[in-house]
Amino acid sequence: MAIATRSENSLLASLFLVLAVGCGMLACGTTTAGEVIYPDYENGFFHNATPPLPGLRLVRVEDLRGGNPESLGSADIALAEPVADFVKHSLDAMLTTTKPGGIPIDLVVAIQEFQLGGKSSLLGSSSCHFSARLELRLLVSGTETIVGWLQTEKQQDAVFSVLNCEKDAMYSSMAALAQAVGLEDIPLDKFAADIAAGRGESIEKKTLRVAYRQPWLMGSKFGWETGAAYYGFAESEMKDPYGSCFGIRLGVVGWFRARSGFKVAAGYLSGTGTPRRVNPIWTIEKSKVSMYTIPIQASYLYRLRVRDDSRTFAPYVGAGANLFLGIDRLEATASSPTEEFEAHSNAFRASGGVHAILGSEIKLGSRYAGVLEIKWIQCGNGSTGDLLSEEDKALFQSTLYDAVARPTFNFTGWTVELGIRGY
Repeated sequence: MAIATRSENSLLASLFLVLAVGCGMLACGTTTAGEVIYPDYENGFFHNATPPLPGLRLVRVEDLRGGNPESLGSADIALAEPVADFVKHSLDAMLTTTKPGGIPIDLVVAIQEFQLGGKSSLLGSSSCHFSARLELRLLVSGTETIVGWLQTEKQQDAVFSVLNCEKDAMYSSMAALAQAVGLEDIPLDKFAADIAAGRGESIEKKTLRVAYRQPWLMGSKFGWETGAAYYGFAESEMKDPYGSCFGIRLGVVGWFRARSGFKVAAGYLSGTGTPRRVNPIWTIEKSKVSMYTIPIQASYLYRLRVRDDSRTFAPYVGAGANLFLGIDRLEATASSPTEEFEAHSNAFRASGGVHAILGSEIKLGSRYAGVLEIKWIQCGNGSTGDLLSEEDKALFQSTLYDAVARPTFNFTGWTVELGIRGY
């Protein structure tokens, strides 16, 4: 029988202790220990995060949290400088400008919450989280007035490094807070004017929850559109039977940070008329052609001047592609010296083309605008899918199709659209 010595027992106990600690770390995860973050004010999130706000002066930043001013809400991580200094330098870097203009805005920021942390795990996922709450005050005539609060929260998975994840979460959240000020989600200039005029008590104070917006989306506006459209055909094969057509249009429109935008729309148009006669041998007693069409449009738009909400008209140009899908019905009653017939034929039709746009929005209020567009469409002749059997097709070639012609489904011509947009 083998007997373990005291030294062997101590070694086994040590191994069990190491295994127990290791299992606990694997099960529960570990956080970064004693990390210090040295702020980087040239990080990618701060670069072009938001347009500076002319007239803004960040008077000071106060830390209302108490305790260690460098603390990030966890004993395991801290900043290399006071959080109040970091917030002030960050907001200054993104929001202030030396360019003249704008209503003078003296802003005081108070930090109510600023927490950063992360968890790493050898098994499972590692993550980090950040949350902050800032109180905004306006300094007018020596008096500070609270005008609102900004709240941001972010949690994300760490890919390679929990520390890098924490930095990204903190920097992107700071950029989100700056964007809310720079894009005037809280209208500080209006509030400053109200306070100066003695209307400070009427300010609606609210907490605005914000998240980071990609720079190319900043200042973007997205909305819906509805309206009516007039189609004036240029090709005689469509103009002669239909004359002109009217339709309705529904769509979405968006404008990005600069002058670019887009429009995607679909609608419905219909028309009836008299088809063109083909073979003079037939005596046409009555004939009719009808179409029921869904026009689809995708356009790139470009403003002719930078958007200014104070202007009534906002002209733009554009170009894009069109797709027309529909059904038309050709019918006739006719006779010849040798025979007579009464027939009708339905067919699926499809055609495509391109277009150029000259348009303008007409301001109707803060959220609505009228829209007028003049568009030239260059289209091709449509394809035809007869809903007939092969036997009927052969019969119709010598009767209906020999007497009257199906229109080309070519929408080349001028289109005028009038409608309303809501943002």
